Amino acid sequence: MELDFSNEPLVYDFLQEAFVAVLLLHTALDNYANEAMPAAFEMPDDTGQLIGRKQIETIWGLPKRLGKVLPAVSGKQSIKTTDPEIWAALETLKDLRDSIGHIHLDETFTKPGDDPAEGLFSRLIAADLLSLSAAVEMAMEYYGRLG
Repeated sequence: MELDFSNEPLVYDFLQEAFVAVLLLHTALDNYANEAMPAAFEMPDDTGQLIGRKQIETIWGLPKRLGKVLPAVSGKQSIKTTDPEIWAALETLKDLRDSIGHIHLDETFTKPGDDPAEGLFSRLIAADLLSLSAAVEMAMEYYGRLG
């Protein structure tokens, strides 16, 4: 099925704003997770060795920091287990941010036979950006004011 837009400039404006929204929401949550860690924070990695804040900030991705680090800092259970709906929205945000930050031809250009809904631009159009923003706020509120 081919879609026809009557106002292409409006679609491009929306896509530009959607890109910005995804990048800024992800950055806000990423910074929150980093700032929540005390300066001398240490935590065992998967091998049991203690690693410090700097390593955690640079090596561990946002899902690991949200799912393991913030629970250790806050004393609360991981939001991944307490609110799977918020976690799913945060995963969607991360997937969109990763697709924007690491654009590949196969995600931006769909060939005949490909599912156009799987393309980055279709995913951005379909994304509920207000829900993603709310999920970021709820995650921050869940873990509380930390840092």
